[in-house]
Amino acid sequence: MCKHDIKKFVIAKSSTLLNAINAIEKNKNRGVLVVEGTKVVGIVSEGDILRALQQGMDVHAMVDSIIQLSFKYLLNKNMREAFEYFKKYNITILPVVEPDMSLVDIITLPDLLEHVIINTQ
Repeated sequence: MCKHDIKKFVIAKSSTLLNAINAIEKNKNRGVLVVEGTKVVGIVSEGDILRALQQGMDVHAMVDSIIQLSFKYLLNKNMREAFEYFKKYNITILPVVEPDMSLVDIITLPDLLEHVIINTQ
């Protein structure tokens, strides 16, 4: 069962940088997942947006021009594996997907910290 409102963490591949900025503001994370239909195709981070703006892109430019197609994901909600990904890759959001890349759940950094705290008490 997903405890997040997934809609806050995803944007369509046809979205603009402004849409990504607004989604990041709503989800209080440093990135958003980019989807085509129900399938995760990439991620856009605050850093990606800042670099694009610094290079002169407009906020109305399409996110498909800055999408990171190489991203980390899990095929099941394994918090131990998620911990290793968060630590090794310095990420703040990790999608849990089906083998066809359909989004099932999201693990955020606060989720991981809550899990660690609960399991160390």
